[in-house]
Amino acid sequence: MAMIGCTSADPSRALVGGKTADQNFITQYDTARTRAIEEVPLAFLAMPRTLLVLRHGQITESLPSITPTYTALKDVSHVILGLYVASWHVPAPKVAQALAAYSPYVETVEASLAQSAIPETDRRRQRKLLDAARELIQRASSKKGLSQEWIDAWARKLGPSLLKNSLEAARSQLELINYEMTAQIQTMTPKEKKSFIVVVSGAHQARDENLWMQYLGRLLGPQAISDDRRRVYAESVYNTQGALDLLGSHVMDRAIGEAFFASSTRMQRDILGDAAKNIIPTLKIPQLSP
Repeated sequence: MAMIGCTSADPSRALVGGKTADQNFITQYDTARTRAIEEVPLAFLAMPRTLLVLRHGQITESLPSITPTYTALKDVSHVILGLYVASWHVPAPKVAQALAAYSPYVETVEASLAQSAIPETDRRRQRKLLDAARELIQRASSKKGLSQEWIDAWARKLGPSLLKNSLEAARSQLELINYEMTAQIQTMTPKEKKSFIVVVSGAHQARDENLWMQYLGRLLGPQAISDDRRRVYAESVYNTQGALDLLGSHVMDRAIGEAFFASSTRMQRDILGDAAKNIIPTLKIPQLSP
């Protein structure tokens, strides 16, 4: 295997002009991707805080995609999660100092609850969460101190309240998204209704069951779920240019797949994937168990 690796890596055995050809392909692909974006009649970029309307490569509208209620509930929840992270596996002498830094934030957040967008029916839960935050901070500086077991038990008790915050935050966001998309659809032509694409920006950890992707699955129907032709997940992409690039790649790769392989989705998975399924069973894979 060492000999094979060395031979494969020997620059003298590379195709003459191969690197230049590869670089030229990348340049041509980038240019074609730009053309692809410009050819899309209507698309939406669902960014972390905004919904951008894109027509033939030009952003024509920027709409809010999160609400003040969503943001406020997230802020309170992040106090609790921040305290857990700050205390996780931190030695006793340092944890008290780390958590004490959160005290002003806890008080500021609670002081603003009455004027926040959080409905009155949900504010009591927020106050209980902030009381629990104080309990953790105070215990860290007491003689009892904090053990990881105690911290984990503290966190487990707060889990249901955090999930309730997530429920109400999701409700608030989905109601806004549905309102915005309903308004957009009312202005679309029949052709646009059947062809618009949505690029969803999101974190790697949130890919499964992403809120936007679920909503689009319901809006666009079964075909959107089966091949994601009209909904595109932009994993770990948080800027507009990155979302635009992915939109261009989505359109360009589907064109390549259809032209060469009579399958518009072929380039949207690893080009070596089918071959790997056949080759891996023939390899002598090392055993991990004794």
